[in-house]
Amino acid sequence: MGMICHLYPVKAEDARRLLEALDQAEDVGPLLDAGGYTSLEKSWHGLHFTLTGEEWGEDGPRAFLLAGGEPVGDDLGYGPGRLLEPEEVAQVANALAAITDAEFAQRFDVQQLADREIYPQIWDEDPAALLDEYRSYFHQMRTFMHEAARRGDGVLVVIS
Repeated sequence: MGMICHLYPVKAEDARRLLEALDQAEDVGPLLDAGGYTSLEKSWHGLHFTLTGEEWGEDGPRAFLLAGGEPVGDDLGYGPGRLLEPEEVAQVANALAAITDAEFAQRFDVQQLADREIYPQIWDEDPAALLDEYRSYFHQMRTFMHEAARRGDGVLVVIS
């Protein structure tokens, strides 16, 4: 199977409730069943690296897939989900909107992805096809975050 990433919209009032109950490991299952999510499949690590230049770390809105938000709920496969508050979602949406297709293509370095052993380690495939695939996931993610920010939603990032 493998590790896949889903982004779930979370209404502002639900985000506040979850953050107020962090120490209670509240079940986030109902949020996952609400629909409206987007799946980044196995592209999450390659997207993170392309956006930040770092394998795992980094701060700031471009690092939201691996470093953003607060851990909430139970372990969903590879740790708990991480909840981004509406304000953080707006920052992420603005940061992603500022990245042009040309900048994304320049940052998407298949050799570095391979050298750094970025998941899912498919970097021996056709570089042009990989760029198209990852640019498509980037557009999907950017649109999702823009729409969540427009609605004033939080976002739950789940890698499972």
